Amino acid sequence: MKAVDAFLALTTEPPVRIATLEAVGANGVNTPGIASFTLHSLDDPNKFIKIAAIHSAHALGSDVWQQAVPIVSKLATDPSEDQQVRALADRELQISGSTPRH
Repeated sequence: MKAVDAFLALTTEPPVRIATLEAVGANGVNTPGIASFTLHSLDDPNKFIKIAAIHSAHALGSDVWQQAVPIVSKLATDPSEDQQVRALADRELQISGSTPRH
């Protein structure tokens, strides 16, 4: 898993970050490095990275999701946030029973 964490530290290009988030979410592979990468990606300025990070955070299980909920809640309610990001954040919070839906 050290190799995975090393790869994540070097992953800076948006298409690579998106593909990485989608892959870890689909496979449910969770390490502290993957969780950190996913949670930090929720604050990325790129809306597609945020979208992939929301999916990934939810897919990685309740521990990661509970850490993500405060950030995802902000994404769901921030009027300056992209509409797609807000809608997905709201939907994932509803699915998980974690609130929003205004």
